[in-house]
Amino acid sequence: MGNLRHRYRAWHKEREQMYEVTEIEWMRDGTVFRVVVRQESGKHGYFGRDIELMQCTGLRDKNGVLIYEGDKLYHQRIESFCQCPDDEMFAVVTWHEKNISFIGDLRTACHNISPYIFDECEITGCIHTTPPELLGGDA
Repeated sequence: MGNLRHRYRAWHKEREQMYEVTEIEWMRDGTVFRVVVRQESGKHGYFGRDIELMQCTGLRDKNGVLIYEGDKLYHQRIESFCQCPDDEMFAVVTWHEKNISFIGDLRTACHNISPYIFDECEITGCIHTTPPELLGGDA
């Protein structure tokens, strides 16, 4: 364990709670062994299999809120190329290996939102607060 170089948050799958991560213990193969999170009652450790880590992009939305993997972003440009109901008009922040960057993945269209305009977007939620069928797969 040690100091975190990057900022993370953790979704506890069973408890369905989001936590701030303070430490991560990695296994030799690169998988997460244990995550220490901050809760109201203090710090608690959980096994990696019980947690989904979401890395901070280091970018902020138009309201100054830090953007993490799994956040849902809204941008008015989405309306111009996304023919979908209002409650599906968002992009999910994901890591894009080919571009080696975070992108806003429009799961209902063939477009993505560039991280260059994340500061023009607004966070409207997180994938864990949206039913999986609206995300085009498992959350």
